[in-house]
Amino acid sequence: MKKIKTIATSVLALAAIGLGITTLTLVEKPSHTAVKGAETVTQQGLPAQTTELSFIASEGTSILDQLKAHASVETQHSSYGPFVTAINGVKGGADNTYWNFYVDDVLVQKSAAYYLPNGGEKITWKLE
Repeated sequence: MKKIKTIATSVLALAAIGLGITTLTLVEKPSHTAVKGAETVTQQGLPAQTTELSFIASEGTSILDQLKAHASVETQHSSYGPFVTAINGVKGGADNTYWNFYVDDVLVQKSAAYYLPNGGEKITWKLE
């Protein structure tokens, strides 16, 4: 069983690299939702939900489009532009938690659809 887990972890890591995901941070919360391209098993043996996701931005494409290239994304229309409501099936809104994005560890209060990075910035999405 340990050998299978090691092989599966290696395959997932290679898939993440192939998709261009440079960093994917997992916070352990029991769930039955698998996360594409990352090790998702908690110490209790249950899958974990991603509440934080990071990647290095490319030039010329909106942060929202880049997020969609790294994860499954659900949005809702707002007067400020598209609002991210779920990433990889993990929904915000409960207990006043929402998906926010940071550029080089600075919270951005603008729709990700309208934010065009220069390239090379660290983009972090957090459910908070």
